[in-house]
Amino acid sequence: VKTITEKSGYGHWHFQRVFREQIGFNLAEYIRVRRIARAAHSVAFTDKEFIDIAIENGFTSQQNFSRTFKKYLRLPPMHFRQACCGTEKVFQTFTRELHENYVGVFY
Repeated sequence: VKTITEKSGYGHWHFQRVFREQIGFNLAEYIRVRRIARAAHSVAFTDKEFIDIAIENGFTSQQNFSRTFKKYLRLPPMHFRQACCGTEKVFQTFTRELHENYVGVFY
């Protein structure tokens, strides 16, 4: 968040306020959801270890990743992977609520 606000050329609090007004939630939440979105795709469609997915997506530990993943997708990563089985249709079903709550963030 600090890096982004510094690069924006605006003051930290002003940027945060404008971002929230335009997007509907704060920058930290936006970043977290983008990370979860990328991670969910990797969990569903790759055989990578969860720790590798966590690190690739900016999480400090597998435990933190799993906790955050479950918070947003209501399933731990292992169950999510088993349920999706690399199937796009199932993946879309499991991520529909996240997509609806964060329009334009999840891809």
